[in-house]
Amino acid sequence: MSTHQGPAHRLPVPTRAWRRVLDAPVAVAALTVALTLALTLAKAVVALVSTPSPGQTSASTLSTALSTALTGAGASAGAAGTVLLVVSLLVGLPHGAVDLLRPEVLDPGAPSRSRRLVTAAYLGCAAAAVVCWLVLPLPTLLTLLALAAVHFGAADDVTARWRARGTGPVHPPLPVLRVLRAVAAGAVPVTVPLGLHGAAVRDVLDGLSGGHAPLVLACSRLGAVLALAAATGALGVALARARWAAAAETAALTALFVLLTPLLAFAVYFGLWHSWRQVARMVAADAVREGTGPGRALARFCRGAAVPTALTVAAGSGAVAAGGSSVLVVGLALVLCLTVPHSVVVARSDRRLRWARGDGERPPVSPRCPPGAGPRAPGSRPAAGTAAAAPRSGR
Repeated sequence: MSTHQGPAHRLPVPTRAWRRVLDAPVAVAALTVALTLALTLAKAVVALVSTPSPGQTSASTLSTALSTALTGAGASAGAAGTVLLVVSLLVGLPHGAVDLLRPEVLDPGAPSRSRRLVTAAYLGCAAAAVVCWLVLPLPTLLTLLALAAVHFGAADDVTARWRARGTGPVHPPLPVLRVLRAVAAGAVPVTVPLGLHGAAVRDVLDGLSGGHAPLVLACSRLGAVLALAAATGALGVALARARWAAAAETAALTALFVLLTPLLAFAVYFGLWHSWRQVARMVAADAVREGTGPGRALARFCRGAAVPTALTVAAGSGAVAAGGSSVLVVGLALVLCLTVPHSVVVARSDRRLRWARGDGERPPVSPRCPPGAGPRAPGSRPAAGTAAAAPRSGR
């Protein structure tokens, strides 16, 4: 996608407040899992008391009810889950609806012709994905799911790198942990809910794949094995090296998709994890660029996202009304097709990202400052015996 790009955006050193914002999705995921499991347990107890099964002990009946809920469709929050799904979409849609309004994607001073070309290219990518889905639904669906996994993993990797530059203890980089976390962060949300609880959304998969749900589920099971292996490896490395934040994040994300229903888990992840963190990064970059506080930058972001989000909701509602199709099928197809241009825009933007130097980075070494001597304060004299202190010949 050709763009008339604006200046590279810069993220500030994350303060404690910013780190709390980035860590909030982990707490939300853990709390959702805990409350949903508690609700499932309460339902099992009520069913046990109201309709006792002859010939079975209370413990065996309760264990059977819980195992059926968790290994079948997954634990559900009932009506609260529906409310959470709506809230998640309202929070999640704006993070992609502002793609064409981002200054790092398209320079605000670009000529109108460039803006029209970029808009046409963006919508053309989404339209091409829709056409491919209508003509070849199965390969298109598998390709879009793989693209979504790459996009999710790359986004969480950038967030983890940003968070690591905050104040606090300085940890040396662990390439193995970074790779395992990125693979788990991308593959777990896509493959695990379909691989473990795919029967709960079989009808939706049939609609998305043109009646090839069994093949999609088979591919998802294989992907889920690899994703859970990566998550287990990331968790083990993080615990062994005392990276508690990384361990908590991997554990919460895996538990979310292993224990809950696919729709409830994805609702929490899409709106309150993935989109939340990307919006936080955009707001932080806007605050640096505009020289304002995060509150004003967030208010401006919300104003800019209001109209594109409303248009996206209207387009999806119109597609459902015109086609008479399932809301979930059309909604998920719309989100997946928009993932194509959105992932391209985010990838190009992240490649042009500039970091503010924080406590976790080594200061740049000056050509006149030999390694090990450290940076020199302005106005100070170099230490005796260094190259900078040696007299220059020829004078």
